[in-house]
Amino acid sequence: MKKNKLLKLFSIVLAVIILLQIAYSLLPSFKTKQTTVTGEQKLKSCQDMTDYGLKTQCEEEAINTILSSQGTDAAFEAVAKLSEQNPNFGASCHGFVHEIGQFAYQLFKDKKDFEISPKITICNYGFYHGFMETLVQQTGNFEEARNFCVLINTQLEKHGLNLTGECYHGIGHGNVDQHNAQQWSNPEKVVDSSIELCQKVAIDDRQFVDCSSGVFNGVANLYSSGQYGLIINKDDPFWICRKQDERVQKTCYAFMARTLLKLTNSNLAQAIDLASRTAPTNYLENIIANITVLPSNISEEELVNLCRSLDEKTEIACLKGYAISLLQSGQPGKEYQSPINFCNSDLLTLEEKQMCFENILPQLKNYYPKDQLEKICQSVDNSYRYLCI
Repeated sequence: MKKNKLLKLFSIVLAVIILLQIAYSLLPSFKTKQTTVTGEQKLKSCQDMTDYGLKTQCEEEAINTILSSQGTDAAFEAVAKLSEQNPNFGASCHGFVHEIGQFAYQLFKDKKDFEISPKITICNYGFYHGFMETLVQQTGNFEEARNFCVLINTQLEKHGLNLTGECYHGIGHGNVDQHNAQQWSNPEKVVDSSIELCQKVAIDDRQFVDCSSGVFNGVANLYSSGQYGLIINKDDPFWICRKQDERVQKTCYAFMARTLLKLTNSNLAQAIDLASRTAPTNYLENIIANITVLPSNISEEELVNLCRSLDEKTEIACLKGYAISLLQSGQPGKEYQSPINFCNSDLLTLEEKQMCFENILPQLKNYYPKDQLEKICQSVDNSYRYLCI
């Protein structure tokens, strides 16, 4: 009798368990809502964070969730949206799209499709840097790097874009970034080996110079950040450029000029003065243009007045560099707005406005597909519109 009661109780418990399992299996949407947080939901939860470091980490995790679940195009959209919501996001933007590039390389390596759209231009082409850094680090296969540049440019040409130069720049930049601390104990050797890589991967001189520009961009970034214990030579900040072949010296001086702002705590006037005392005069215009590409601690009006205090050639270079900086750091998808506003500013004379538009408008074809470019050009004053396309 007792045994029968136990069997009956066991049967009831078993039946209840089975019924619960069936009920649970019929509610998949409920389960998902309870256990899964989407990238979009996570992004929303980051908005109210006040600590910059924690907020950036939260946003990075959210972008990575979107990237792994929805792909590269959705991740680019999310980055653009973040930039729109948060004016301070620009400082992190380039690094975020680096990660999209790294992810895209894994897809490329595994022969999986990913969308190639004009969105890859946002955040100053960080996508190329991340992609090529990963490629060089994992395989060092120069042929594979060239093939990717051909593939991506073939796709972008459908939108009226030709970004071969940015792709080769990414190869040089990516190669520099993949060196470790021990290798950087001899920076000259790292630079030499990276330039040698550019010679191997480039088919012509233009590609070689573009690749080399990526090398010196990466070197300047590392010196400016002090990574791997690298210290800028205060007496001769351009020492490494003096050792370069004439074909890449101009590019080297242009990017290493950015280290002068680090030496002068972003004091633009002092950085320009230091350049005039330490750099060859034949490269000075290019150097000053690249100093003003980076953010400094003066207002726009002060910058214009500082540029005017220079001689005529360096004044133009100074104003050009600043206008380009506005383009490079602009809100993704709307990079054109700030530089065009600057070129239209009442701070500038008619001659300076002409020079500004001559410098900025031809650059826009490297940022926007043809149909979007045409709309942007329509917003420009008639007297400058001929420069746009």
